[in-house]
Amino acid sequence: MGIFRNAVRFAVCLGWVALIGAAASIPAAAKSPDAVLYDGKTVAAVVYDSASGTPIAKSAELLSHDLKALSGQEPSVTADFSAPKGTGVIVGLANSPAISALLKKNNIATAPIEGKWETYGRTVIPAPWNPKAKAILIFGSDTRGTIWGVIDLTREMGVSAWEWWGDVVIHKVDHIAVDASARYSKEPSVKYRGIFLNSFGMNTWATKTFEKEYGGAGPKTYARIFELMWRLKANVLWPEMGGTEKVFNDDMKNYELARDYAIVRGSSHVEMLARVNSHDWDEKTMGPYNWFLNKDRMIAYWREGVKKWAGYDHLWSIGLRNKDDFPMEGAKTAEDTARAVDEAIAAQRQILSEVLHKPADQIPQLFTPYKEITAAYNTGKIHLPGDVIIDWSEDNFGYDMQMSNAEERKRPGGAGMYYHLVFGGAPNSYGTAGATDPTLIWEEMTKAYQHDTKAFWIVNAGSIKPVEFLTQFFLDLSFDVHAFDDPKSVKAYLHDWAGKTFGREQQDAITDIMWCYYKLSFDRYPEFMTWSTMWPMLSNRQTQYNMLDFGDENARRANAYQQIMDEADKVMAALPADRKAAFYQLVQYQTITGGTMSLIPLNRDKAITYALQNRASDNYYSEKAEAAAAMKDEADRKYNALENGRWDGFVGGRFFRSALKLPVWHSVKSDSGLCGLQVEGGGYYPGYFWWTPAFPSYHPELGDKSYYLDIFTQQAKDTSWTATPSAPWIKVDRTSGNFSVAGKALEQRINVSVDWSKAPKEGDGLLTIKCGEGDPAEVHVRVVPPTPEKDVSFIEGQGVVSMYATSADSKGGAWRVLDGVGHTDKGVLQADLNLAPVNAADPAALAKAPYVEYKYATVPLDRDYSFPNYVLDYTATVRVIGLPVFPTEKDGKLRIAVSLDGGQLQLLDFSNEYYAATWRENVLTNNALLEIHDVPLKPGRHTIKVYALDAGVTLDRLEVVFKGASPAYSAIPETRIVKRR
Repeated sequence: MGIFRNAVRFAVCLGWVALIGAAASIPAAAKSPDAVLYDGKTVAAVVYDSASGTPIAKSAELLSHDLKALSGQEPSVTADFSAPKGTGVIVGLANSPAISALLKKNNIATAPIEGKWETYGRTVIPAPWNPKAKAILIFGSDTRGTIWGVIDLTREMGVSAWEWWGDVVIHKVDHIAVDASARYSKEPSVKYRGIFLNSFGMNTWATKTFEKEYGGAGPKTYARIFELMWRLKANVLWPEMGGTEKVFNDDMKNYELARDYAIVRGSSHVEMLARVNSHDWDEKTMGPYNWFLNKDRMIAYWREGVKKWAGYDHLWSIGLRNKDDFPMEGAKTAEDTARAVDEAIAAQRQILSEVLHKPADQIPQLFTPYKEITAAYNTGKIHLPGDVIIDWSEDNFGYDMQMSNAEERKRPGGAGMYYHLVFGGAPNSYGTAGATDPTLIWEEMTKAYQHDTKAFWIVNAGSIKPVEFLTQFFLDLSFDVHAFDDPKSVKAYLHDWAGKTFGREQQDAITDIMWCYYKLSFDRYPEFMTWSTMWPMLSNRQTQYNMLDFGDENARRANAYQQIMDEADKVMAALPADRKAAFYQLVQYQTITGGTMSLIPLNRDKAITYALQNRASDNYYSEKAEAAAAMKDEADRKYNALENGRWDGFVGGRFFRSALKLPVWHSVKSDSGLCGLQVEGGGYYPGYFWWTPAFPSYHPELGDKSYYLDIFTQQAKDTSWTATPSAPWIKVDRTSGNFSVAGKALEQRINVSVDWSKAPKEGDGLLTIKCGEGDPAEVHVRVVPPTPEKDVSFIEGQGVVSMYATSADSKGGAWRVLDGVGHTDKGVLQADLNLAPVNAADPAALAKAPYVEYKYATVPLDRDYSFPNYVLDYTATVRVIGLPVFPTEKDGKLRIAVSLDGGQLQLLDFSNEYYAATWRENVLTNNALLEIHDVPLKPGRHTIKVYALDAGVTLDRLEVVFKGASPAYSAIPETRIVKRR
């Protein structure tokens, strides 16, 4: 069973949101009789066709390695088709003479794969060395197709892609059998699929640990990277942009290895024609990297590189940016930039054609309009040849900025997408915790695929660690996007991955931990918990998590992280010894890193606020913040010590350490011996005022909702407390307790709710708190009458009406419900991605537009001056909250039309300018907020109707917030009517 099957437990993940349910399992296909590769005594031989080339021979070596690890026996590996004796696996190109003869002899058709990209066939034939024995024959349409046939076989045998990079030890077995039925693979969904290595970790580790003799990442490291790429079925590498470290171009052996592994050498949006500018370009001898001043030297520099590396398989990056990852030197306007890019592309294509002795349109090329180059491209002054892949990019924070329009989709070169799992830059950096929500990756990348982004996908994976799972998910998605047509497939994939990697016994628990972790991170990345920014550099600030209302957002997030960290400890203890190192690397380290980077500021905020309330417990939270920082340091130390220091140097580097540099509050205590109270909603009683604090009103329609009350001492001393209800309908989860200095227990939180079977239709009660020697304090409890409005689904609570987008009372038109995506447990609504822009002024067009409608009731606001809880006005702000997606096409919009109570339509637009203030706030919160201000709302029935006027509008939730209501950072619990009296 999963660890969070009880809703009370797993609601903490995003606060009141049940996001962790049973993960759907992926159904197994029906199987034909098995082919036995190991019978407990003899392991199959591996035979490769030598004429098929070096990569095929290396794939045979990989298969042999896996068979040996599984069986404990050394398989024979040979190119001699007559050498083996028993069962075997034969690997080769379908069109090679030896393999072709076998196919013809056994009447095996090759038509299903002929002329196709990276496909293979697999069948069982009589072994050519012994007709009484059987052999699995893997035959590919091309080199990589053949290799994927080997990789699929190893996956079927249970070998993880992370067997080396993640220490997922291959378990020995006493029998290996695979499906013997004939099969033909289909072409990958995306033609070129790759990894961009782009952080300091890889070189630091190689220099310090793995390839010390080389002084950085060299052939030994790249051989391991290429093997991992095989296991992930990736075919393109963008090596690290470098700096003073070793870079790919330093050693021709790296190129030779790429050739031997059939890996395509690509380069980033900065490094044109495979040049690593930060390493290859010397300004002292070459002058400025400035097209306007030094174009001849830049052209010669590119030509030198193409000549040097001409004999290797490239996807050549063309275009122009700065020498490093900054805007182009010398360009003052987008038009200047466009002119330089256009001229550079023409020169680069001429170089390629002349050096490679081919027409330019027969040479694979890629153009990446990244950041300011996108704006230059959109001027229309870059004349990009149709054969070039146009590689769009997301905004560095997971949201696709632009995709091909109808005309661009006609380009034969097609389109690609550059996606980040790690990023360093404005408005803030992330990646040290590996926290990108896979459902966001799914939503954005499947959307890109629907817009014909099928030629190239590459993921910025930093140093691969700690984003192993996310990298594999991205690449598996790119290889077969149709296996993920259903949004629920993301969690099913995670569940399946957890089971295959760590075993079925802990599969549910690990799925729950990781799912909750990603949802907490979607609410706020751990690195963003400093509430600071880069460019401009702002100092660390307190978080915006509300600890005084909505059930205490601060505590809910802290408790959620603490819970998954505790559950990860339990899993670690239960796992077999040979899975512990893998679990720490692939799951637990991220959980601890994300958790501690959140617990530091959350506990610091408690310390500050509680010190201002004069709580004796405030310094305990300072200690917790310091303990969380120490725990993060210990996690780094433990990671670097794993497996006798095998991964030393990968984590704990300089890049993201600022996230931990948070000041911690320590207060000086007063000599007050009184007890104080903090009531949810902001009501505060310091122990000597004459008024009575009050809970928010209890609505019968909101069911068994509780509000919290903190009782605390203002001086560190042992004492006791009691909580006595004045009526039987007032339910308290704890009626007495003790404060202990030694036990560091100087505060107590109790939860108060209503027993509706005993409660009056309307009425008041008191909860009397007696603490120590002070006078009793009374807390007001109020039950309000039910709303007379029957045709409504939501009601105001705590000054807010909260409605999740998918909970609409009615909807029409082309919406998709994307389960698991967004900030709530109910997914998001996404308008048809092919929706033509709707003219809201045309009634006929509007009648066909996608719409959603919500019905809610507001109640008389509290005007009892004796017992105020929320001081509200009958004026509200209506908020429509979506995901910060971009329009699906250049110059597109993300408009909605909103009608309040059947009134005049109000037009709003989610689209905003990249890099502007709104965008910066949106990507830090994963929200896009539109508001209608100063809406007068009297008690009674109300409606909100929202029309989607443009393709891809993505709605997460709606809120009606009365003036005076408390602010919330996270999604406010839905105020949906759950029962009526």
